[in-house]
Amino acid sequence: MVRRGCGIRPWLFRVLGNLVIDEHRARAVRPEASLQVDDMVIPVADSTDRVPAVQLVREALADLTAQQREILHVMYFRGLGVNHVSEFLGIPPGTVKSRAYYAMRALKRALVARGVVG
Repeated sequence: MVRRGCGIRPWLFRVLGNLVIDEHRARAVRPEASLQVDDMVIPVADSTDRVPAVQLVREALADLTAQQREILHVMYFRGLGVNHVSEFLGIPPGTVKSRAYYAMRALKRALVARGVVG
């Protein structure tokens, strides 16, 4: 008669032993950090870094025509899609797309001139 389960106990101990050895080896290769959480310096994002960039973008937007500023404002600041902008401004969707394209192109040129975009 064959006893079931007799072979599982040695196998289980072998697997457990392998896990202990693997953990020991992993710790030897990658020792735990000696720094405590209290000793860590974590940088905090500060909005003052953005102030000069925001000012340059505002200046670049001022270089655009009123029509270009309007299309960018409606599409990107209000977050409306082409069809909604078309209805909102009363112009065809194709016109919305072309105005947005040329407005973005002009904005990029203005930002390149100010050294914001390379």
